[in-house]
Amino acid sequence: MANSFAEDVVVLKLLADRLCEGKNKCNGLFLVSYQILFVLSEEEFVSPKKLVEDLGLAKSNLALIAKSMQNKGLLSVSKDEKNRKEIYYSITSKGKEMLANKVAQIDNQVSPQLKEQKALLDKAINVLKLVKD
Repeated sequence: MANSFAEDVVVLKLLADRLCEGKNKCNGLFLVSYQILFVLSEEEFVSPKKLVEDLGLAKSNLALIAKSMQNKGLLSVSKDEKNRKEIYYSITSKGKEMLANKVAQIDNQVSPQLKEQKALLDKAINVLKLVKD
């Protein structure tokens, strides 16, 4: 019997978690810092509110993680010119390099047979993007 779409999504998530977490928590792409870098790589300036919503983080946790990442030179913080209370994060070149290295490391762990099936994964991702809450 074939799995339902929802069941396939759960299986995909579990498999992706195993792949992206690596051998230990320090190697995984799903570390919050890599997730933040990924979101920042998609847009030039990202508000803390968007990161909190997209990643399901507490505001206080985001502030601590972002400060640490800023100290490491992975992201920068800028203030809105019109409303100085609003801040935006952006990825630095060092952050882009770190993210690219991590993605390449994970890509290198994937077998050629699985890489051939990327088109199917791309289709699944596009369908998932259309699914509303």
